[in-house]
Amino acid sequence: MDESLSLLFPTEVWQFKSDNIDNKILLSSILKDEQKEDSLHHSNVGGWHSADNLHLDSRFGGVVDFIIENFDCICKRNNYIDNLIIKINAMWSMVNRNNHFNINHVHPRFDWSFCYYINTPIGCGNIVFVDPRIRKTMVNQASILSNYENPSSHEIYFMAPTAGLLIIFPSYLEHYVEPNLSEEVRVSLSGNIILEKG
Repeated sequence: MDESLSLLFPTEVWQFKSDNIDNKILLSSILKDEQKEDSLHHSNVGGWHSADNLHLDSRFGGVVDFIIENFDCICKRNNYIDNLIIKINAMWSMVNRNNHFNINHVHPRFDWSFCYYINTPIGCGNIVFVDPRIRKTMVNQASILSNYENPSSHEIYFMAPTAGLLIIFPSYLEHYVEPNLSEEVRVSLSGNIILEKG
């Protein structure tokens, strides 16, 4: 008997690691901004949220270049057209201190979103992705799974942040950030990507 498998409606979460971006300089710069600017409150509970125009700030050019450079893999995997224009529409920094976190949210009206980690002490809080297949939650199969570590087997998926890690994911994918349980600061850059025909 022939058998085949179709993986329907997969959700891609991409990870790229950089060793070439000076996160110490970025950290110092963001913490200085935190002292001068009021926080914009979106998904954050506590913590500090910068203005969302950092993609236009030359201090963060290395991160912008890293995102665009690695997006080529995503284009190929998704069979996108040639001459696609990849536009970072917004980018902001987040500073989470002890017990600060981010509630469940999505990034509407965009194609892809990203998070780049700058300072990630142990216990600073995972990013957690929620299964977008809402109908799957009608059946809880946790008690019959032999391997709960399989990402396709559970309703939430934890990813531990590390400095230099870039995560790119569909903007519709619900996510949140656990409380920072460390005494050190957790700092990241997040943003959104729009794709347009060339």
